[in-house]
Amino acid sequence: MRAAYVLIAIGLSLLGIDLGGLSASYSAPAGLWRPASSHTHGRLARAQLSKRPGEADDAYFSRLASEVHNGMGYYWSDKADRVAVGDNWLLYAAGYVSHTYRMYEFTEADRALARGYGICSQYSNIVVDVLDDEGYSPRNVLYLDHTFVAVRSRAGRGYLVDPTFGVTIPESLEAVRSRPSSVKPYYARVRANDSPNGRGGAALSGEIAHVLSGAPMAVNRGSVTPHTAIVEPIAYVLKWAIPIAGLALGGCLVVLRRRRRAR
Repeated sequence: MRAAYVLIAIGLSLLGIDLGGLSASYSAPAGLWRPASSHTHGRLARAQLSKRPGEADDAYFSRLASEVHNGMGYYWSDKADRVAVGDNWLLYAAGYVSHTYRMYEFTEADRALARGYGICSQYSNIVVDVLDDEGYSPRNVLYLDHTFVAVRSRAGRGYLVDPTFGVTIPESLEAVRSRPSSVKPYYARVRANDSPNGRGGAALSGEIAHVLSGAPMAVNRGSVTPHTAIVEPIAYVLKWAIPIAGLALGGCLVVLRRRRRAR
């Protein structure tokens, strides 16, 4: 009987955490950076990132980079980037055993936008998830010092989408890797106060060209961390399923015990 009541208590506690999380939200941490060009008030909505009817691919990629750049805040630390316990207590608990979950990047755009901040790889995860939903085949290009997205238009032309700086380059990843200096004119247009690292113009363009002169650490079809793309949706199902199952099992044990006593 004691086990039944333990299951019920655990189920009620976890269910209470889940229900409390429905009305909770992530607050902007101190030191959060936002671009000077941002005109966004509140959280950026996923619907704003959908492709509009009749919108050309190049225009859409440029708008997507700009929207995410303006709508997200740039910030990262091992104290502020863990998944909130009310959001998902499973992912929160995983932070005790894995560095990936202590500095967690959402793979689904809705959740990343709800939190509202991250670094370049989180920005890119948003763009990849949105473009994938729109029927493209984006790739997350991960370098040691930067992450961006490679995608092809419906006509097959390659583009690089860099939402961290709001930049879109009408060249393929392969073309840029063979001539890194070709990106300089695009990044040179970024102003220092619109750049999370505080560098714009020639300084930024030279920095990005240097990054691209090396080989990427990974080019992923999906998330920067592919295994979390599998774990994340499962964790959001289990955070409800586990407490409900605990309550159901505990309740059944209590009923069975009482029926045995009544015989």
